[in-house]
Amino acid sequence: MAKKKTTTKRTVGKTRKPKTPTETRKNKSKPQVYDEFVYFMALPRTLRQETMELEGDTMLAFAAKYKVNKNTLTTWKNKAGFWDDVQRLRKDFFRARTADVILALETKNLNPDKASGQDVRVLLTYTGEYSDKLEQEHKIHPDLQKALDKIGKVLD
Repeated sequence: MAKKKTTTKRTVGKTRKPKTPTETRKNKSKPQVYDEFVYFMALPRTLRQETMELEGDTMLAFAAKYKVNKNTLTTWKNKAGFWDDVQRLRKDFFRARTADVILALETKNLNPDKASGQDVRVLLTYTGEYSDKLEQEHKIHPDLQKALDKIGKVLD
């Protein structure tokens, strides 16, 4: 059997740089996959599978659907700005559902068997009726105030 002669393409006057890994990848839509991953991470776990039509709610399910290595997803998670992108989407996600959340809190708080102190606190905080920084006025009996004033003068 004769060996096949292999030819290499040569460029005249230039040396070709080898392609970088990103240039040789089959999946050219990495920025789109990244955006989908940010969206995936911003969703509550209970909505991931149904919303994104995945086989599960894990990163492995995401990696399988989008044909991306799970290590790539981990790299993206550690990338500067990733969690800022996720937080921005979460805010948008919940901002669009604020009325539903308030209704759920109100419904739960109207049922004394289901309401918790934390639920009431969240609802009152939202309506401006509660703040961690409530100012408290301390009223001192006038006779005690006189005694404290005298002590203060003696100490001066």
